[in-house]
Amino acid sequence: MKPFLTELNEKIIKQSRIVIPPEKKINQLNRVINPILEKVNIKKIENQKLAELRDWLLPMLMNGQVSVN
Repeated sequence: MKPFLTELNEKIIKQSRIVIPPEKKINQLNRVINPILEKVNIKKIENQKLAELRDWLLPMLMNGQVSVN
């Protein structure tokens, strides 16, 4: 049995009904979702910076150039 997504084709998509919510509901959702997505992006950047710092400090810790008290 093939997965459902491999069965999608242009004919099926054109025959599908798509519900588009009212603009008011879309705006309400955006007001809730956008701050969350912004926080996720900020955390991704923070994680990248922390990983870079780890990759820079760990070799120095391992060879004794720095120590943890």
